[in-house]
Amino acid sequence: MARIAIATILVLILASAPLILAAVRGDNEHTAEDAVEVPDVIGMPREDAERILKETGLDLGEVRSEYSALVEQGRVISTEPSAGWPVVKGTPVNLVISAAPGTISIPDVSGKSAEEAQALLQSVGFAVEAVEEASESAPAGMCIRSEPPAGEQLQPGSSVRLVISSGRADGGGQASNLVACPTCGGAGRVGCPS
Repeated sequence: MARIAIATILVLILASAPLILAAVRGDNEHTAEDAVEVPDVIGMPREDAERILKETGLDLGEVRSEYSALVEQGRVISTEPSAGWPVVKGTPVNLVISAAPGTISIPDVSGKSAEEAQALLQSVGFAVEAVEEASESAPAGMCIRSEPPAGEQLQPGSSVRLVISSGRADGGGQASNLVACPTCGGAGRVGCPS
């Protein structure tokens, strides 16, 4: 992040250098008529941004693509120099355009705590929703599965549902590895062979 800030500052200094030098030297190579502000084209389609830069008297600089979960594909994420900065006409303005997002594989979160599963899914770019379901094999608070299942490919920002164990269905809290007696269902009736 610090590198980006330093690079942006350097670009702004370099872009403003002709105006500063003209003012210091007192020459008329660049007049006030040559000075323009970089227009705010963020969020605009690339074609509109290029047209506005040209109409302002600025040149199109480097155009690169970058994924953004917030900016629609094909629209401007940022400019270098930034909008509002004074520059000389003819200064190249770099554009960063939102690219089509790739897909992400859903990681396997079964057997993890609800907190671990949620953190893992969010760290790779998914929105998370949790629901509880009774389970005879997973302790309360443990992730049983995800919906869609692990390994499926989704767009970043897509919603993944975590199915979290609420414990046993009989209200016994923690799930158990014990199997209920087939005769009495685990009720412990007198005379039951278990």
